[in-house]
Amino acid sequence: MAREFLAQALSTNGVAVGGLASMAFNASFQDVVVSEADGAVGAEDVDRAGMSIGVTCECTDVKKSNAILDAAVATTTFYGRESHATTYKLITVEDIVWMAMNLTLSKNADGRLSLNGLVRPPDGSTGLDDIIVPTGAQSAPSLTYPARLFRPHNGSFDPGSPITITHLESIGLSLTAEQFQDYADDDIGMTSVDRGGFGALQVTATFKDRSQAEALLDAARGVLTLDLVGRAGGDEQTLTVNNLLWTGISENKGKDYWSYTLTGSAGWRKHDPVTPINYTLNSTNKLFEIADKA
Repeated sequence: MAREFLAQALSTNGVAVGGLASMAFNASFQDVVVSEADGAVGAEDVDRAGMSIGVTCECTDVKKSNAILDAAVATTTFYGRESHATTYKLITVEDIVWMAMNLTLSKNADGRLSLNGLVRPPDGSTGLDDIIVPTGAQSAPSLTYPARLFRPHNGSFDPGSPITITHLESIGLSLTAEQFQDYADDDIGMTSVDRGGFGALQVTATFKDRSQAEALLDAARGVLTLDLVGRAGGDEQTLTVNNLLWTGISENKGKDYWSYTLTGSAGWRKHDPVTPINYTLNSTNKLFEIADKA
């Protein structure tokens, strides 16, 4: 029996991604048509049409989030080791439209990036092997090594006058776009797959010093910055989130040290009367990014 393991060497839409943990595919049909009972014990006929293939990627290459979401749709490839062999299996997927991401940075684990998307099957596909294409007996791939990051610290929120954020436990960013998909005639699956606009960037920050919470919730929109430690002596990086407005807080008071989680949202346009800004994913005026520490 053929078995593969150790997924690695992901390249998606022209972006080389390191620290791959998993690529998961989930195929289901949009329309499952069930007949009404007509004298039989129950429903007599079940048919299906419009295969939709969802994709989830988990990796530690958190700095690539902007580039992946902004890249033009193209081929995705990755590899896995073939069991009882020194060779690898190459998996090729022609088009993946990435629709959402979750990025988590904490003080006790590698930063982690989760991506969700939909496959756009190539024309003429008749089955899954035309869409998720395996090719065996390949040589070992070249690997991309991510900048692994953890332990957010030196937090600051600046709505005009900086507010220090201390005792950070974790920070999370999430982004979701509108998604559209459809099929026609005898298509095997959703041959029309497109992404609409993104919603506001959602931000959560968990910390153990409540004294800063009231000032943050009372503050106007501002810029969040915090530093991230590079693993194994790697360079420190800085996370920046622009145009952020804190919108709520939850408190967890129990046996252990109490913790507090702020939630906020960052919109894509700053309505400044002098210099309004339209924020982007991966060019000038990014809404958020992880970059080399200044």
